[in-house]
Amino acid sequence: MQKFDFIRRKSVQIFKKYGYQEILGNILEHEELFQRSLGETSEIIQKVTLILINHINFKQEMYRFQDLSERKLVLRPEGTAGIARMFIEKGMGATTLPKKYFYCGPMYRYEKPQKGRLRQFYQLGVENIGSADTFSDVELLAMTDSLMSSLKKKKNFYKVRLFQSFSLESKR
Repeated sequence: MQKFDFIRRKSVQIFKKYGYQEILGNILEHEELFQRSLGETSEIIQKVTLILINHINFKQEMYRFQDLSERKLVLRPEGTAGIARMFIEKGMGATTLPKKYFYCGPMYRYEKPQKGRLRQFYQLGVENIGSADTFSDVELLAMTDSLMSSLKKKKNFYKVRLFQSFSLESKR
């Protein structure tokens, strides 16, 4: 846990330096947040993620259950969808955009156990919501490089992958 605490402290320092605020997401989410009727990944909001989770087979790789009220719930398999839900439901976009958030917390995957892969793992992530310019992409790259440098990682030790997803409405 000592290594994790070190990485988290360094990450928080870097994220705050770039103007990101911490946001705490729910560990339990409604299943429909991660699925549509066809089982596809939800397209909730335009987002840019620093760390992209491998594509999840949501029907097989989530801890799913019903509570006593028969609501279908899941243990969150990643952070972005819950943050986007909170952003919309709490009206966080009613003020000036973009909004820059970071999170850190446990995520859960129900998959075949493999050496080095745990069903509960921790994820650090950032969300830059409402930025339509390429500056935010460049900023994410610079922030990632700053973080890796602060962790004393050599340039050839890591790869940066930047992905952008969008809703269909944002492309009209």
